Amino acid sequence: MSTDPRLLHWDACLNARDLGGFSTRDRQTTRHHAVVRADNLCRLTAHGRSAVLRHGVRTAIDLREPGEYAMEHDPFSRVELREVDRVEIPLLTRAFRRGWPSGLEGHEVDLLCLETCSDAIATVFAAIAAAPTGGVLLYCHAGKERTGFAAALLLELAGVDRATIAREHALSDEHLAALYAAWLDAEPDPEERQRLRNGLRTKPDQMGLTLGALDELYGGIERYLLDSGLEQADLHAVRARLVE
Repeated sequence: MSTDPRLLHWDACLNARDLGGFSTRDRQTTRHHAVVRADNLCRLTAHGRSAVLRHGVRTAIDLREPGEYAMEHDPFSRVELREVDRVEIPLLTRAFRRGWPSGLEGHEVDLLCLETCSDAIATVFAAIAAAPTGGVLLYCHAGKERTGFAAALLLELAGVDRATIAREHALSDEHLAALYAAWLDAEPDPEERQRLRNGLRTKPDQMGLTLGALDELYGGIERYLLDSGLEQADLHAVRARLVE
């Protein structure tokens, strides 16, 4: 059983985590119930959907692409989530897809996302700034790559230590072990199964390298967001929402 204190037991999400309780470099703490990261909410049972509402979530930002929506049922059509507003902001742009060569993984994918998805990233932050009172939830399919990338940028803006951000990012592998096993079992080709196995797990230094590149290439998280079109007031609003 996981010992991660931020893991939320929302039946049947695997990778839902509250981003509260992290210390920041200026001796503050990230706020509980402010921002949650999660895997696909389509997995939630009625009990799990009720748990989302009880946790205080009132805005859910869907980072998936529109083509993914119809693949599974819509949890927001269920009565338990009637008070939650869903906002669609596909994180990966067409420019990202055009520039994504076969075999690109991990830190290199993060760099391509910083380069080609800046408008979408700024839109996510603006949506968090504009969200009404209540918790904000970010989710994609596994809650690892798109959601993990966005969560790391949020914690960077909050001022959380980068080693802590990197560890938090890598925890998805622990929580998604059952999903990884199902994916591997469903792959009939041994070579493809091995390729998949090799590519599933996050390298421990991935997010540390990415945040270092954010400094070197873009001048840090604040400069990156402002240059991407985020208003200064929204930047302050997101930080105020995150940190107490």
